[in-house]
Amino acid sequence: MPPASYRMGLVTGGFLTALAILAMAALPRGTGGAGPPVSQERPDTDDLAMVQTVLAEARGASPLMCEMAAGTMRGNFWWHNREPVADDVRDVLQWVRRDPTDLAVVPVLAEAMSDPDPCVARTGARLLGRMEHDRANDRLLLALRDTAAQVREMAALGLGVAEPDAALAPLIEVLSGDPGPRVRVMAAWALGELENQEAIESLALALSNGPAPLRRAAASALGEIERPEAVPVLIRALDDPDAGVRTQAAWALGEIEDYAAVDALSRTLLTDQASEVRVAAARALGAIEE
Repeated sequence: MPPASYRMGLVTGGFLTALAILAMAALPRGTGGAGPPVSQERPDTDDLAMVQTVLAEARGASPLMCEMAAGTMRGNFWWHNREPVADDVRDVLQWVRRDPTDLAVVPVLAEAMSDPDPCVARTGARLLGRMEHDRANDRLLLALRDTAAQVREMAALGLGVAEPDAALAPLIEVLSGDPGPRVRVMAAWALGELENQEAIESLALALSNGPAPLRRAAASALGEIERPEAVPVLIRALDDPDAGVRTQAAWALGEIEDYAAVDALSRTLLTDQASEVRVAAARALGAIEE
C-alpha cells in the first residue's frame, strides 16, 4: 500500500488532473506487431495538442493519481458518455476512446520520459507503450540505453506496457547489469508483462541475490510468466527475510498452480508471522486445489 503521503494526493490533487491522467492511460491498445494503422495527418482531431494538454495536466499530480492511471491501463475504463462531466474533460475522454494515434506524438512522449516531474515522465512512458507501434517501440528500446537512469526506468515501463518481443533480450540485459536499482526493478516487472519463459533464469537469479525491492519484483514477474520451472526458487523465497518477498512468492505459486508447492505453502500458512503472507499462502492453496 502506498505511504500516507501518497494517499493524501487523492485529496489534494486537482480533479481535472485525475480525470485527464486516468483517461489518457486508458488509450486503446493496438493488436501488436507493427500496430494498428497510424495516420500521419489528423483531419479530425489534433492529437499532438491533446497529448501536450494531458502532459501539462499531469505536472504536479500526486504519485497516487499516477498509479491510479496505471490501473486503467489494464482495461478498467470507468467512464461512459452518459455521465455528466465538464466539457474539457469530456473532450479528452472521447478522444482517447478512438484509434489511431498520430505518430507525431512519439517524440513528444519520448521527451516527456526525461521530465523532472515524475508523473509527466511516467505518463509519457505509459502512453508511448500504449501505442504498440514499431516507431514507438524503437524509441523505447533506444531510451533503454540512455545515460540517465530515470529515462532507462521509464523506457522499461513503456516496454512493459507495449510488450514487444524485441524487448526480451534488452530487458534481460538491464535486469542483470544496469547500475540503477530502480531500473532493474522496472525491468523485472516488464519481463513479467512479456510472459516469456526465457526470462525465468535471470529473474530467478534476481530473486535469489537481489535487494529486497528487486526480489519482490522478480517473484511477481515469475508469477506472471506462470511456468513450473520457477516453482523451486519461489518455494525458497517463502523463507525470505522480507515479508513482501514472501507475499509475492506465495502469490506467484498460486498463479502457477503447481502441486509441488502445496507442502511449502501449507507450512507458510501455519507458521509465517506476517498476516499478509499467510493470506497470500491461503489464496495460493485455494487456487492450486480448485
